[in-house]
Amino acid sequence: VLKISIAPFYGNRIILPRLSQFHALYPDLKIEPQMESTVHDLRKTDIDAGIRYGKGRWTGLTAIELHRDVLQPVAAPSVVAGRSLPMSPKEIAELTLGYLEGDETDWDRWLTDQGFDGPPPKHMLAYGNRARVIDLAFSGHGLALADRTLVAGDIAAGHLVLLNEGTLLNDRAMWLVFPETEYPDPRLTAFGDWVRSVVKELQEGVPPPFSQVSDPS
Repeated sequence: VLKISIAPFYGNRIILPRLSQFHALYPDLKIEPQMESTVHDLRKTDIDAGIRYGKGRWTGLTAIELHRDVLQPVAAPSVVAGRSLPMSPKEIAELTLGYLEGDETDWDRWLTDQGFDGPPPKHMLAYGNRARVIDLAFSGHGLALADRTLVAGDIAAGHLVLLNEGTLLNDRAMWLVFPETEYPDPRLTAFGDWVRSVVKELQEGVPPPFSQVSDPS
């Protein structure tokens, strides 16, 4: 049994729906997800590893990159009702933009990369974690720059709509982390390889941009 700490927002979207696939590949291993937002000191608990979001630099931990953020603007279908897709950077800049605290430059960078040279966005809301930012998008009260892999299922189900195909590759990623050791546990590296394969399948299955039709009402 391997105990792996996973934030619920990530685990419910990426890991749990497909965990039976891993167990079928490795019947002698059992992953026991610890679904919690608490960041543990893995050197002082019985948890074997964790999946963390960040830049991959944590003292005393080995970090294996699972997938890097590729950010794109998303919103609830109600936001795009009556609008043509893709939305222009100018249209997007005029709406309420949610962002993760400490990453307020992401929107500016995305807009600049898309050729926008207008005034800075006036309506911006900061949140302490990515789940809250994407909740803003779900609510229809604002937009989120979201990792397309993380919200692929929500886009496919029509709960979120991709507003523009422009992307921003930042320096943050999801990582499999565990205490530093000269010889990493092959069971953990096998789990990391499997998560990367899941992400690849998700990315390949994302529908082409703007295959959705917004509600004209």
